[in-house]
Amino acid sequence: MGTPSKVEDSVTTKEAAGSASPVKPVETEEEKKAKSEKDEKALAKAKELLFGYVKQYKGLMILGFIFNLLGMVGEYTSPLFIGWVIDAIVRNSLEEVRDLTILWMIVNSCGALFQGI
Repeated sequence: MGTPSKVEDSVTTKEAAGSASPVKPVETEEEKKAKSEKDEKALAKAKELLFGYVKQYKGLMILGFIFNLLGMVGEYTSPLFIGWVIDAIVRNSLEEVRDLTILWMIVNSCGALFQGI
């Protein structure tokens, strides 16, 4: 056989060191080709299932994305409303504070509703 290859040398070294981890055998070209074909078939089947589902429920998914986006906008308006309410308090405008607080509750409620849909 001649001189040992690097793979055989590393196996011998691991066995000598008492390593419990198994060494993976080297795949032949035929095994690689079979594995590649199997992976391609699995990928094609996964795409078929996924796109079939998406096609069937496309309208609901688009509607869900829109409502989710509106829900996120509702969440991100809270710091804006907090700033506006603080500015109104500093100006001593209680009517504006009341109006902003009511609007803030409406926006938060709508955001939570959209997020839940």
